[in-house]
Amino acid sequence: SGPGVAEVRVNISIGFGVSRDAILVYRREDGVWRIDNLHAESYPDGLKDALHQTIRTDEELKRP
Repeated sequence: SGPGVAEVRVNISIGFGVSRDAILVYRREDGVWRIDNLHAESYPDGLKDALHQTIRTDEELKRP
């Protein structure tokens, strides 16, 4: 964290009475707070990192 960054602990209902704890990371950009990342048990390094890894894996699978 630092100036322009805020972390909020949340409990997200995923339906059927099930919920998950997570941390939303907000970043202030151009005077507006925007969600920058999400950390949860499924994404300990953050959702952004998980998406980058998935894209890299998909790209590697496309190579002959």
